[in-house]
Amino acid sequence: MFIEYRMRAFQGAFHFNPDYMHWYGGAPLEGSLQKIKDEAASLRG
Repeated sequence: MFIEYRMRAFQGAFHFNPDYMHWYGGAPLEGSLQKIKDEAASLRG
């Protein structure tokens, strides 16, 4: 899923469509990043 969000964010930026970039790319990408950071923190201790 991470790659799909990254690609959508890139497509939105490339086509100068900030709304698409944010709602379909950037926002889900940031949510995935937070899940990864939370999991890393729980594994560390």
